[in-house]
Amino acid sequence: MSQAGLDHDSRRELEQHALRNVSWLARKLGYQDALDRRQERALVIALGAILVVVIAALVLSAMRKGSADREALELQRCLVAARVQVMDDVRARVVREHPELGPAQRQQAIEDAISRATAAMCAKGAPAR
Repeated sequence: MSQAGLDHDSRRELEQHALRNVSWLARKLGYQDALDRRQERALVIALGAILVVVIAALVLSAMRKGSADREALELQRCLVAARVQVMDDVRARVVREHPELGPAQRQQAIEDAISRATAAMCAKGAPAR
């Protein structure tokens, strides 16, 4: 073989070696990209799951608060209705039973009696009469 043939063969061998290196590097980068995509997908799924849990917690909290607000509103309605219903009877009874009380004491006694009566009427499960 001639010197030119050896140079040509060695040059060709170097080129093929370089091409194999470039091909290997390209495959490695492709695998890395695939790995990165998998990690990103896992991260998005995890964040989505966390977001769903947070939204569910907020919805449950709002439902509980709404339920508590409804119960408090129903109790207030019952107390107002009961107060209107018993006010005249309680006032007459306190004036009749305690004529010795002054106006301020009488008013306080009336308020206390009305509060007791309305609380008894609006106790859990008892409808206002």
